[in-house]
Amino acid sequence: NLLTLNCLQLKTGKKEWSIPLGSVVAGNSSNGMPVMPVPILRKTGDSLLILTNNGALFEIGIPTRTINWAFRYPYKVDQTSNNYYYAAIDEEVQLHSEGQMLSDGNLVYFKEAGMDEVYALDLAAKKMLWKRPIKTSAQLVGIDQKNVYLLSRELEAIDRKTHDLNWAVKLPVAAGGMSALLDPEQLWVFTSRGIFEISKTNGDILGIYRGHDLTSLGGSIDFKQGLVLCVSNQAVTAYPVTGSTPGSKEQKSKP
Repeated sequence: NLLTLNCLQLKTGKKEWSIPLGSVVAGNSSNGMPVMPVPILRKTGDSLLILTNNGALFEIGIPTRTINWAFRYPYKVDQTSNNYYYAAIDEEVQLHSEGQMLSDGNLVYFKEAGMDEVYALDLAAKKMLWKRPIKTSAQLVGIDQKNVYLLSRELEAIDRKTHDLNWAVKLPVAAGGMSALLDPEQLWVFTSRGIFEISKTNGDILGIYRGHDLTSLGGSIDFKQGLVLCVSNQAVTAYPVTGSTPGSKEQKSKP
């Protein structure tokens, strides 16, 4: 299986150019079905970053149509052919954990789907700054000036400079769409028990907003046009922002 980057003309769909990126290896699910990696693309300036979710990250120079850098790392692929129809479901499958990469200037942070390490790269120097072991089920959900944030059934804050764990807090995360909404002082995560407001300083739970989607498994959270948007397995709900928090004071409870 070959991985190729194709550039298409937007109006006509005609291919303008392509770059071969090498081979990919398909894995197998617990019931023996093949699982192909799904790459993630991010444009930053004149470069295109491609996280293959198969053991490599590419930086493509768009004007030159060349590979500026290819960073490769060990990646385990499950190719067992056994059909485990009654196998226990792994946490990363339950939470639909996805590969993700986030950038800040020349720095890129990423974690692949199914991988148990998070990486920090310097694109300008073309080198790895650090890597750190992490849960396979964890997914990158945000960065700020101090921390990289990863979410599974707990939210972890990893220091961007020292790559130490600054804090971690367990949360009732039960489904996919893992994300976090960040502001300078706190962040919010949409869980099966409501929207949790968490201190970015120490991970303390500052409050819980039950909202109107009371029976869902939780899901993704975002902020658009003055509204906090929550997408669960059964509803899309929008909350007005009061001060610095979603919803009204009557919806907030202390943990």
